[in-house]
Amino acid sequence: MDRARLLSWLPRPGETRDAAARSGEPADALERQLAALWAELLDREHIGRHDDFFDLGGDSLLVARMVGRIRERIPDAVNLEWEVVLRHMLRHPTVAALAAYLGGVTAARQERTTARSSPLVRLHGSGRTRSPCWCTRGPAPSCRTGR
Repeated sequence: MDRARLLSWLPRPGETRDAAARSGEPADALERQLAALWAELLDREHIGRHDDFFDLGGDSLLVARMVGRIRERIPDAVNLEWEVVLRHMLRHPTVAALAAYLGGVTAARQERTTARSSPLVRLHGSGRTRSPCWCTRGPAPSCRTGR
């Protein structure tokens, strides 16, 4: 074992903060929340958005704990399947990648919710042979036909 080489891989005093600065500051509130959770779990002072969870000392057991904390503390992640978030974090172990994933899942969920609660209700017609009839719900319901 080459101890000198192993010691050369350790960050020098003051070098840790420089490396974190190069990895980028968290870009938004979700990234700041995730970075704070990582810092707490990894016992680090600073986590950058491009820092790799495993390079910072994380392992698969800590990933599992992290996913549990994410689901506990980040409201948009509560309903996500634990295994799906775990797999994503194992494949893309950076704050930026995880925040992009969680943000995308949240946006897709909101889009589905919006689509389901559309005020337009199609009553009949396929649009090929008959003119469809559309009605709107709400305080002033109305109906119209045509395209």
